[in-house]
Amino acid sequence: MTLWIVLAASLAVQPPTGAGDHAKAAALTAEARRLLAGGTVESFPRAEALLAEALTLFHELGNRGAEAASLQSLGVAVAFRDPVKALEYREAARALFHEMGDTRG
Repeated sequence: MTLWIVLAASLAVQPPTGAGDHAKAAALTAEARRLLAGGTVESFPRAEALLAEALTLFHELGNRGAEAASLQSLGVAVAFRDPVKALEYREAARALFHEMGDTRG
């Protein structure tokens, strides 16, 4: 639950320049969150794909907070399938949060 609060806060704090792309990335994230909450075997790969697309958009928009939150979410999406990759996503998110001065991430 905390992860989603971090994502929502990061979206609000750093508005991107491309409103259409931001809306798309936010919608992708919301759908991925819904899929992850469902917790079915089929939902996790779809959530991973949506989050990867949102991550790319947030990166292109320069929204580093949402980018870091997307990396955290990707870690959740792949945790059961690939724990090593999940850790890599989480570490990348932590590093990005720390670069922004947020040592909680």
